[in-house]
Amino acid sequence: MITDPFRTLAPARALLEERLGPPPAGIGRVSWALVQRTVEGGQWPQGKAEGSVGGPSRDTLRHGEALAATQQRIILHLERMEQRLERLELLLLHLLDRQAGPPTFPPTSPSPPT
Repeated sequence: MITDPFRTLAPARALLEERLGPPPAGIGRVSWALVQRTVEGGQWPQGKAEGSVGGPSRDTLRHGEALAATQQRIILHLERMEQRLERLELLLLHLLDRQAGPPTFPPTSPSPPT
């Protein structure tokens, strides 16, 4: 357990590296905020991939575009299905009306002779 507070960043980083190993490549500059997040999370945060620059990657953007296109196709498909279901419902109601036709009464039995 740490009983002595750190006065500078170097001993805090050294302790983390001793316990967790070196920080991952691409993590950037080690700051007090990074040290705090690492202590709270119990591990080093993930570093950026080699050559990565801030912002979403091209793959992420392509994935987002593909996801949006798929979502649009699903929405169109659902709208068509809703239209088909509405037509089927109307057809069923029409068939029920035709089947019902005019009201029918059970045949009357002949009355017994008196």
